[in-house]
Amino acid sequence: GDQTATRNGIELLRLKDKLGTRSLASCEVMLRDAVATRVGGAGDGVRTIIEMVVHTRMDCALGSTGIMTRALSEAVWHTSQRSAFGAKLVDQPLMRGVLTDLMLEREAALAMSLDVTRAFDQAALTPTPQVLAVARIVPAIAKYYITRRAVAVAVEAVETLGGNGYTEEFPLARMYRDAQVNSTWEGSGNVIVLDVYRTLATNPATLEALRAHVSRLLANDPTGAGERIAALLTAPPADVADGRGYIGKLAGALAAALLVHRAAVSGSGEDRAIADAWIATRIDQPGPHVFGDSGTKLGDARDLVLMRGCIPGQ
Repeated sequence: GDQTATRNGIELLRLKDKLGTRSLASCEVMLRDAVATRVGGAGDGVRTIIEMVVHTRMDCALGSTGIMTRALSEAVWHTSQRSAFGAKLVDQPLMRGVLTDLMLEREAALAMSLDVTRAFDQAALTPTPQVLAVARIVPAIAKYYITRRAVAVAVEAVETLGGNGYTEEFPLARMYRDAQVNSTWEGSGNVIVLDVYRTLATNPATLEALRAHVSRLLANDPTGAGERIAALLTAPPADVADGRGYIGKLAGALAAALLVHRAAVSGSGEDRAIADAWIATRIDQPGPHVFGDSGTKLGDARDLVLMRGCIPGQ
């Protein structure tokens, strides 16, 4: 307010009746002759607030990754307990393919989310232009992709439980409703696309910084797919109508590089199987992608669902 005893002109009109996140109250606010303090310079509103928005996009990515993890865990637990046609659902080839695809999305989402946190830490420690450029664009790419895939993962997880998944007695209905919000908050899909286009136009070195980041991740590539992955990091299409496909392509390449890097560092056969499956189904077989339609292309990753799909101790 104005540092006096008078009440500032902020009126709470109503609580919103939202689709999801009902435990988090949201309200409509009316400002009537309210007193405020300007943050940033005159005319720098968007530039000032984007510094906050970039960091809250990390929250959106991490939150959506958490929803993916819980949804996958519920789906794997249910299908590992329920039998149909003479076998556990999780052992039925079609169901195993669906669950493996969900697992891949969660693995990629986790890798990208943690890459965002790494980028922020590095920007705080060594704020070089290249580091700052990566810390600017990676959160936007991750937020755009992960928040959308979380909704799709939640939908598919609901279906694995059949009619029970569609009821409020089971937790997946709430996860499906809650998953919707992160794709809208802190920049809806089209806003993210326009933001990335604007960033690449005002600072063309950003794309080179992203390429260098991916190149470092692929330095010890054990899969042989490095060139195919790096080739996806092109300049944006001239027509912004193609922008969503472009951001999706950048996200797929970034996720692939991160999964390849993890496999190279860990030397784990499991990590290698996940990287191979992502490359086979997201890089070599570009979308539109329906969960479970990759079949045998998922390879050895299909054997990891029970180990990587359930929350420990569930």
